[in-house]
Amino acid sequence: MEKQKAFRIYGKVRELESMIGVPGLKIEALDKDLIFDDRLGSVTTDIDGNFEIRYEKEDFQELFFDQRPDIYLRIKNPDGKLVSTTEDKVRYGANRTEEFVINLPKKLLKGGESMKEKIEDSRELRGRILRDKELLRHLSEKIAEILNGKVEIGEDEAYTFVPFVYEKPVFAPEIFAGPVRRVRKTEPPPWWWEGLPAPEILQHLEKHRVTEKPTPELAMSLGEQIIRNKKLLGELSEGVSSVLKEHGVAISEDVTYVFSPIVYKKPTFAHEMFMDVKPSMFASMVAADPTPQPAIASATALRASESASMRIVTPIDGIPAPELLYALDKLRF
Repeated sequence: MEKQKAFRIYGKVRELESMIGVPGLKIEALDKDLIFDDRLGSVTTDIDGNFEIRYEKEDFQELFFDQRPDIYLRIKNPDGKLVSTTEDKVRYGANRTEEFVINLPKKLLKGGESMKEKIEDSRELRGRILRDKELLRHLSEKIAEILNGKVEIGEDEAYTFVPFVYEKPVFAPEIFAGPVRRVRKTEPPPWWWEGLPAPEILQHLEKHRVTEKPTPELAMSLGEQIIRNKKLLGELSEGVSSVLKEHGVAISEDVTYVFSPIVYKKPTFAHEMFMDVKPSMFASMVAADPTPQPAIASATALRASESASMRIVTPIDGIPAPELLYALDKLRF
């Protein structure tokens, strides 16, 4: 068995605003000297932002009287850029074990504002799914199978899961970031990830979950019913991911995806799903900024709210329920 090193530095790096641990940062520990600083070791923060570095006396002792190191840390992002340092607060004559808790402002973290949608990639993924009849059917049936009996959808309502592609976050806090836009001040802030995130994103989200299942008596949108139910969300995320892989749909390593649900009045005829969206049709709108947009009361308000960063999607832009898919297939060329 390998002998444990005598000296230890450990701790955690968190985003200051959210106090969420930041993974993927490189932590370097150094011993402050008059001429050259000795490098004691380096490590990458884990999924929760934790780190640990172990070293021996030989790593810092240059003269016989150097019994204890004078340590400080450097924190770098995954690209190697220096984010922060504790060099202005050197711990002189450090103990054998030293703990550091480092809180970094969001502005210091690359991409810390919000995840940006890759619009062309979103269109490409939608096109790939919609052009492949078997893939679309498989996704539709898999989602319906998992949802069956676990969510409440009105008899006069239908749903579609629309895929959006985003830049993959560098740091966990980015998953929770995003512009808060409300139609009325009384409305709760929406979540951009209200839907089915990729499994690797879901892994980070679940680290911060505080409830396992929704309260039955609460009236919630389809998206809320899904994300508040830990087991259901996990099944849907894994189910969609497995179907995509089975059909050879490759997702680039630098992006991730979310399948966002839209709920609307069930059409009388299939061709209605190809028509221009009317605000009254939707219980929720999906925007590309990336924040789901609540329903807007009138067409005038809808037009006034549109911008270059926002667009409305229609039922045919995603994965509809099986009964609607059957109707759509009758119109397929």
